Amino acid sequence: MVEGVIPFISDHLVSKISVDAHQKLSRLHPTPILWNDLDEGLKKYAIAATKYALQDRKITAKEVHDHWLNDRRAAGWVFGDTHDKDNKRHPSLIPFHNLDNSEQQKDKLFLKVVRKLYKHRKYDRFKRKNR
Repeated sequence: MVEGVIPFISDHLVSKISVDAHQKLSRLHPTPILWNDLDEGLKKYAIAATKYALQDRKITAKEVHDHWLNDRRAAGWVFGDTHDKDNKRHPSLIPFHNLDNSEQQKDKLFLKVVRKLYKHRKYDRFKRKNR
């Protein structure tokens, strides 16, 4: 194995790492909700969001946020001043340009983490194929 190359990374693992990084930056949750604590529906969405983020290298953090916003709205979530899972309210259910800088940075970080991990994964597949 080439030094510094991450061993094979599945879609599941990329999503897990990306979600955990995203959540650790969240100002909305005093205690971040990490991958192992997510319900299966949110895990499936996270994997779908990871794949969405990779479908085009030009996808922006705004588009990632819009994707999440549309998914949450379709699931019955609405804007609320505080995050309330039981009543499906979330303070980030607003257009990207209205988010404060720290919330915008979370979506940018998500994209960076996903792309970096997939870059390593692609390299690892190439190396294994050409051994």
